[in-house]
Order: sequence, then structure tokens, then C-alpha cells
Amino acid sequence: MWGGEMRGFHAVESCQNTKSHLRQALQFGLLVFAIIILTDILVSQLHWGWWVESLSSDIPEAVLITVMAYKLTKTREDNISRRAREIRYMNHHIRNALTAIQSAEYSLENAKPKVEMISEASHRITACLSKLTKGEPVDIDEEHPEKV
Repeated sequence: MWGGEMRGFHAVESCQNTKSHLRQALQFGLLVFAIIILTDILVSQLHWGWWVESLSSDIPEAVLITVMAYKLTKTREDNISRRAREIRYMNHHIRNALTAIQSAEYSLENAKPKVEMISEASHRITACLSKLTKGEPVDIDEEHPEKV
């Protein structure tokens, strides 16, 4: 049940992200190209020496490559951080729910509270997985850690 929904969700999300990333890369590539061409034209019109021409065209290129590298590493770091938060969130709620289910197994006394405990634990697992599937923010509330 959950595996199929999550695979479908990630496939759609991945396709949208790919289009967005491709569009951004093309826009940035065109910007880099325009800056390099304009720098070359400007430098050639000024008739400076070869070393000035080289420096004046290489510096903007180096700056643009640095910006690209920064953006790439920042995006990757953000994705890793988001994924770690999702894993912590899921681990926290599912472990607590399973602990409640396991503790209810050991005693058949007071069956009604046990059934309610199991029902609440099952709801917690379902809500946790649903929240992850929908891509909603997943931070553990420090004041009410039991809240999904």
C-alpha cells in the first residue's frame, strides 16, 4: 500500500524536479555564455595586452564556476539534511508506536485501554507515513513529541 504510493509520488516529484533543474541549468548556462562573450568582445575592443585579456576574461569565468559549485554543494547538503530529518521523524514515531503495541501484547488485563493504545499507535504509524508521502514538513515537536 505505502510503497506503491510513495514510489508514484517520488516519480512525479522527480520528473518535476528534473524539468525545473534543467530549466535553471539552461538559464544559468545562457547567462554564463553571455557574460563570457560580452567580456571577450569588450576586451578585444580595448586592445589590451594578452595577459590583461586573459585575466579579464578568466576572472568572470572562475567566479561563475565558483557560484555553480557553491549552488550544487548547497543543494546537495540541503537534500541530505531534509532526508535525515525525514528519517529521524519516521524513526521516532514508528518506534514509539511499535513500543506501545508491544507493551499492549504482554497483558490481556484491561483490554479496552490496550485496544485504544494499539489503535492510537496504528494511527500514529499511518499518519507518519502519510505525512512523508505527501511531502509535508517533518520536524519533531519538542514540546509534544508524541504529536504526529
